[in-house]
Amino acid sequence: MKTESKYSFDEILNQFNKKIDQLVENIDFIKSKVETELKPDTLFTPKEVAIRLKLCERTVYEHLKQGKLKSTRIGKKLYINSQALTDFIQHGTKN
Repeated sequence: MKTESKYSFDEILNQFNKKIDQLVENIDFIKSKVETELKPDTLFTPKEVAIRLKLCERTVYEHLKQGKLKSTRIGKKLYINSQALTDFIQHGTKN
């Protein structure tokens, strides 16, 4: 039994292709954000690290104080480079 559709095959295909294009754009956007944010020279503040790891900012400072998370001081501010953040994530709190 064949049922009639109110949309033609071409209309459905066109909508499908639009959705695929949107998904590809989203993937490209996410990929560019990840590549940008994980470059070795990228610096994060303790607050940014806390947000990324879903930790309290105080916990990040404790890890810094204990030497479990490496940082660089520039002037009066602390920064964590992406390599130190990656190492911390890979090795957890073991140090």
